[in-house]
Amino acid sequence: MHRKKYWIILIIAAVAILLLLIWKLTNQNYDAISSISINHQRPIYISKKCNTMIYDETGFLSYNIFSNTVTHCPYHKESWFYHPMITVYDEKNNIPNWVVYSDRAILAKEHILYLYGHVEFNSLTQNLQLDCIKTNKAKLNLVNQDIESNDQVTLHGPNFNATGINMHGNLRKKNTLLEKVKISYDIQNEKKKPSLVTYSCPFGY
Repeated sequence: MHRKKYWIILIIAAVAILLLLIWKLTNQNYDAISSISINHQRPIYISKKCNTMIYDETGFLSYNIFSNTVTHCPYHKESWFYHPMITVYDEKNNIPNWVVYSDRAILAKEHILYLYGHVEFNSLTQNLQLDCIKTNKAKLNLVNQDIESNDQVTLHGPNFNATGINMHGNLRKKNTLLEKVKISYDIQNEKKKPSLVTYSCPFGY
């Protein structure tokens, strides 16, 4: 009888010790998890060879962004694209009419795409007077397709080159305005060699 009571007490003590150890380990793990500090500056995820498609309110494709690397930081509500290629689609015909390149781009919460480093807007429309826009820094509004740049901008057309600053334009309306513009026209003549004529004036296309 005494031996039976001894074993019962021993089993109860062992269970109590086991429960105490489990409770202590659980609290330690919880404290360890609680002590982890979240770095809001670091991205939550990183994607390689990512293709991002952006649609308008009517369901038509507006932009297709292909990038070697994409990082997203939800704290700042920003997505970073490295060496992106952005294809801009026509809202009426749903066909690509511009392709944009840069070293990197930031998509902000205001639906503004900030472009940095070797920024190029290349026209895919054959009958357009403007072939290419080059600058080092620009921003593109993904809602209305407004483009802006405070840096020096170079415009290339079939028979001209133009440089200026403070570009304001719209890819959808196909217009661009520059300040302090210098335009070089390539005048083709059957009897004479091509010559360059330079003007300083406001510019639009």
